[in-house]
Amino acid sequence: MGPGPTAQGQNQLGQFMTLLNEAHGLCQGGQLDLAEQTAERALALARAMGEPGYEASALGTLIGIYGLKGHASRAIETGLRALALAAGVPNVTLCATIHGDIVRVAATELNKLNRQFMALGTSRQFAQALRVGAELRRMVVRLGDPMRMATCLAGEGQLWAMQDNETENLTCLERAFDAAIPGGAYDLLSRLIGLLNASLKEMVPGALAGRPGADSGATVSRLATCGRTAEAILKTGCSEKIALARSRYQASDPANALQAVDALLGEMSSSADSAGLATAMALKASLVAAREFMTTGRSREVLDLYCDALTHAVASRNARVVWSIAADAEKAIESAREAGLAEEEAVVARADDRLRSSLQEFAAVLSQ
Repeated sequence: MGPGPTAQGQNQLGQFMTLLNEAHGLCQGGQLDLAEQTAERALALARAMGEPGYEASALGTLIGIYGLKGHASRAIETGLRALALAAGVPNVTLCATIHGDIVRVAATELNKLNRQFMALGTSRQFAQALRVGAELRRMVVRLGDPMRMATCLAGEGQLWAMQDNETENLTCLERAFDAAIPGGAYDLLSRLIGLLNASLKEMVPGALAGRPGADSGATVSRLATCGRTAEAILKTGCSEKIALARSRYQASDPANALQAVDALLGEMSSSADSAGLATAMALKASLVAAREFMTTGRSREVLDLYCDALTHAVASRNARVVWSIAADAEKAIESAREAGLAEEEAVVARADDRLRSSLQEFAAVLSQ
């Protein structure tokens, strides 16, 4: 164990916490300008201390203040900076809290943009509607919500279809599939398949030909692949099978639960359903931990499973899945660290590095 904090460090930490608590109190009391000034003093102190976690906390406080002052864009950008800092610590709880604050601030803006998009589309003001749609998508990226992203893209595609532009319609639909398939947006896949079938049915031969950059054969081929992939994912029934495995475990039948998860992972070995793979792997990690880790102290398989699951979760771009699995991985790493087995030190260090790397990658995804 390294040396404890110096007396000066203890004093600075005390000042930091006092400022942060004061900023929260002022914010709750509606004194937003003073709250902002106090939070900025806490931020300056955190930077002077060289503590990224404290800096992230101070920036996190400013998210809410900026949001209440009506500065949504500034709040969201501040939140993304805070998230990147928290990911580098890494501190999963702080990451999830900061992202939750970003989502809450973004919600009002998203609702406003969505109303504008719908109104402009209904009145056939297509150019303005598409500009709002692009702004809406940029905001949705911050949420880490594949279903909402796919819905936005499908909506834009329908606007293009209303203008008889099948090239852009199908391009949007392809991008919607690209968001929904890895993101575990199961409830939306059937709708996208229906939109695809309807669009292809309505097309006349050569409908995409003669348009700048259009390659009708390649476009239709890629979309047909998307449709088949989506149908295969729905047929697998990942979420139902995971629920069944969990119920078996809760019924004190861990052996059958693990067998069911292994069968599902075998079935999904080449699946594009990143969110489903991540969830299944994380469930297996928890089952293996219950069977092995508590009795033998062996952590390698458990930590590798959690870190592999987190890699798939990041690929899904689904914040709910990422934060859930990251929290379980962090707990498993801490349990292994507390076991204090010398031969496990390298395993724990590697898992901690992988956790940090995955969180930083996801923070970067949300900032795109």
